[in-house]
Amino acid sequence: CPYAFGDFAGSEAGRATFAPGQQTKEPFTGFADRMGACLRLWVALLVVQGDLGLVWSWVAKVLNSSQATPVMAPLLQVVLETSGRDMQARYKHQFIKLATIAEAHFLPSLHSLEARCRGEEVEQLKASSAKLQLWLKILRSNGQPPLCEGRFIEADQEAALNPDI
Repeated sequence: CPYAFGDFAGSEAGRATFAPGQQTKEPFTGFADRMGACLRLWVALLVVQGDLGLVWSWVAKVLNSSQATPVMAPLLQVVLETSGRDMQARYKHQFIKLATIAEAHFLPSLHSLEARCRGEEVEQLKASSAKLQLWLKILRSNGQPPLCEGRFIEADQEAALNPDI
């Protein structure tokens, strides 16, 4: 995933070519989903290894970027969803500050970005922004991020996955 290091050069709105990592004739929604899946795997590995510093740096780089790009919204949403509970446990109030910045500054920049996007980029941006906004709202109202789906597997689910148990 070319976005694992927080470099979004070439993925700006209104570009004339495909974004870095986007395959020829690949729809933007498919591209964003594929990049999100790659990033989710990388972040999950970092979380399991306890290496949240890299995740924190990635999120900070995205939130501090001078200009939002269409692919940032789905990727930030994936990263926060995958690592939010662990990042809050480690960074406590600093994580809440980071989420406040995302809500106060990053979300508005995504809304203004919609005017420069076209086609599937606009729809993906709106959907990802709404998911991100909901995630942040849950964090604010509950005081903690929602659990990442698939984070914990119940015994009956584990038995269904492995009949030898």
